[in-house]
This record gives sequence, structure tokens and C-alpha cells, in this order.
Amino acid sequence: EPSYIEDADIIKNKIKDIMWNYAGILRNEALLRKGLFELEEIKKLIENKTVFSDFNSYEIRNMLTVAEIVINSALERKESIGAHFRTDACTKNEEQIENKGIVENEISVKWFYS
Repeated sequence: EPSYIEDADIIKNKIKDIMWNYAGILRNEALLRKGLFELEEIKKLIENKTVFSDFNSYEIRNMLTVAEIVINSALERKESIGAHFRTDACTKNEEQIENKGIVENEISVKWFYS
């Protein structure tokens, strides 16, 4: 018998809270890593309980995917730029910023320099 995600709204709100608390306006490596850890805990929690037959199941998976991409991207970008502000950042490296690109492969994010 399939097992469905219970309390989907609670899980969605938890993901939102993680992103606000650990990957919000002011970011640093320690907070970002804590956020990734908490996202992994949610993934483990729902791993065997998710049946992709309802909207909430898909939405939670999508939210987790986007959250992981955002946090991994923020961890890779060591300097502050635009709305991404690292409290543990060194000075801005303009050349590095201009040449940095992104390539997505499913949920992993790869950085490259052109």
C-alpha cells in the first residue's frame, strides 16, 4: 500500500523557514551548511513516504530541489554581489564575477570559469 506525505503544509513551511533562516539576505558558510543539513534531513524523512500522485508530493520535491540549488550556488560564490551578501566574504573579485558561469545537471550545480 502506498504511503503519502502527511502534513505537507508543515513540511513546506519547514523548507521555507530553512531558506529564510540559513540562506536569507545575510549568508555565511556555516549557516548555508546548516541549511543543507536540514534539507537533507527532510529528504530522508520523506524518502519512503512520497508517492508522486498528488500536487503536494511534487511541490515538496520541487521546493527541495530549488532550495538545494540556491544553497549550493551560494556556497560556491564566495564574494558578495547583488542580493547575495556573504557576511564571511572577502573583497569582491570583479574578474572572477564576470567570468563565472553556471551549468545545471539535474539537482547538482557545477561552476566553471570561461
